[in-house]
Amino acid sequence: MVTEADEIKAVEIEPSVGKRLRLMRESKNFSVAEVAVQLRLTKDTILNLENQQWHKLHGRAYARGYFSSYTKLLGLPENELLAAFNVEYKLSEAELPPSPHSLNSANKKAFPWMAVIFLLLASLLTGFAYIQWQQSEDSDSDLIDENTQWQQSNENQQPEYDAFDASVVEPLSPTENLQQEQSNNASSTDEIEQSIGNDELSNLQVDVDGQALSVESVADEKPIVVALLELYPLQDCWVEVSDASDTVLLYKTIKANESVSLTGTAPLSVKLGSAASVTVKFNDALFDTTPFTSNGVASFTLEVKS
Repeated sequence: MVTEADEIKAVEIEPSVGKRLRLMRESKNFSVAEVAVQLRLTKDTILNLENQQWHKLHGRAYARGYFSSYTKLLGLPENELLAAFNVEYKLSEAELPPSPHSLNSANKKAFPWMAVIFLLLASLLTGFAYIQWQQSEDSDSDLIDENTQWQQSNENQQPEYDAFDASVVEPLSPTENLQQEQSNNASSTDEIEQSIGNDELSNLQVDVDGQALSVESVADEKPIVVALLELYPLQDCWVEVSDASDTVLLYKTIKANESVSLTGTAPLSVKLGSAASVTVKFNDALFDTTPFTSNGVASFTLEVKS
């Protein structure tokens, strides 16, 4: 008589994918170390694959890649085992408890670092721009006050002098200088003739062209020397220039990058505001105003050395 127990068929449980890997490796007499060398993996990685410890394989992508390489090495059906791997990997993810780090990161909101850094940089740039603007305003105010004080003091000393009427002085050309000297020599000759008479004209020697005059009776008279002064300011400044006879040649405020050149009888007396920003040339040679500068104002005399 057939009993119910005889009719029950034993259901064979199919081994897991990790166990199938281990059984196939052992059937081929491969050690864990040999498989690790051929796959260029660590022994721990091979053991994690066989024990299905997927969470120790740095994520699903790495675990699937290691698993696929292992099945190819052992000659197992790759597509079938990869399908089984996907099922078991999802089951293992469901069984794992959430990590404390993931819980904390979910509960805590990310701090807006980028917004804070942007605000700090914007604040620093704004502060720097304000400081630069304030320094520029202070510098302009100091220059205006200095020019105003200088102009007031000179207006008190010379109330009838119009600075801007004589602000432009054109240098004389060599031909005009020669004509002026000839005229001065002729005037000097007439004056000497009137003062010493015809009997003393033998002491005078005048050349044919009238360019050289030798007066033995007036040997102490100094020759007239015409000098050239050039100014090149980088910022607004005031200037006052007088010649040997204390005649004011130039008295004005020069704008930045405005060059001025003038000639006069040496020595020339010069007063210069904001001297550090002005390049001075005397007879085509640079002149250093630093030793003569005090509180931004330079006062010096330019002489022609014989």
